[in-house]
Amino acid sequence: MNAPLSNELSQAFPDLASSPLFLNALVNASSLQKIKPGELALQQDDKNDGVFFILSGKARAIIYSRGGDEIWIDDLKAGDIFGEMAALNDQPRANYVKAQTQLKVLRLPSAVFLHYVETEGHFALWLNRLLARRVARTTTRMYELSALSATGRVFAELLREANYSPNQDNNHLVITSSPSMTDLAKRVHSTRETVSRTVNALERHGLIRREGKRMILISPDALWAGQTNPNSID
Repeated sequence: MNAPLSNELSQAFPDLASSPLFLNALVNASSLQKIKPGELALQQDDKNDGVFFILSGKARAIIYSRGGDEIWIDDLKAGDIFGEMAALNDQPRANYVKAQTQLKVLRLPSAVFLHYVETEGHFALWLNRLLARRVARTTTRMYELSALSATGRVFAELLREANYSPNQDNNHLVITSSPSMTDLAKRVHSTRETVSRTVNALERHGLIRREGKRMILISPDALWAGQTNPNSID
């Protein structure tokens, strides 16, 4: 038994921590991998075996356009998994996964992963809930892409990233580590220039404030309203 890794796994995946015996079995069946920033953890169309459980670090699921442009799919962090769809579908990888920071993962062979899905009810339920949340996120983004303007999508993304902070006024939201304009543009499928112009306009109108890496959303209600009617902020 690898107690330190079991503890890391339980901290990253608290919903699985109620079954320590299962966690220990998962660790014993897995191999530890460390992936440097910028390296690919998965390659599209690859048939390599394995499902990856992120213990620490950040990664990004991407595909490339025919012109070579990087198209953002999702951001991944500790508590997320990747590679599960290829295992469940018995198909090649559908996208790339690139490490954004130093990434520490447990790689579980697909055959073992499928065995746990079939035999461990709590694990199968946890996986279903994780996939359901992912589908809900994708559905929301599809709606935003079809129904909102680029400016409205910027508003929606800022609100999605923000949280309440006890050190701020109750009506303020805080993004503790705001994304770069380039990253934000990829998430909302727009240009860096459009995103930068939108953020600057929000700051000029006193609706947000930037403090180093943090961004304070001073008037979240205005951003909610502005998603469908952003013309008043220019």
